[in-house]
Parts: sequence; C-alpha cells; structure tokens
Amino acid sequence: MTQEELATKMGITQAVLSQKEKIGAKLRRNTLAKLAGAMGLKVEQLRG
Repeated sequence: MTQEELATKMGITQAVLSQKEKIGAKLRRNTLAKLAGAMGLKVEQLRG
C-alpha cells in the first residue's frame, strides 16, 4: 500500500502522513485508530 493510499483510507492527506512519519510524531489516539483501521489491524498491534 502506498502512502497516498494509506492516507486516503485514514481520511488525511499524504503530506500530513509523510510529515508525521518524518518527524516520528507521536500519534493521537484517534489517528492511531484510523491508521490501524486502514491497515486492518488493532491499535494494540501497532503499539507492538
């Protein structure tokens, strides 16, 4: 999945996703939930 596809599934722009990834930003709970949902995972799986 591309960054653009993932951002679209999350309801954010690719630029925002890219920026968060570049700076290693700590994601808010709802953003983390969107990321997990877009990837077909549970939030707990992302937290490792």
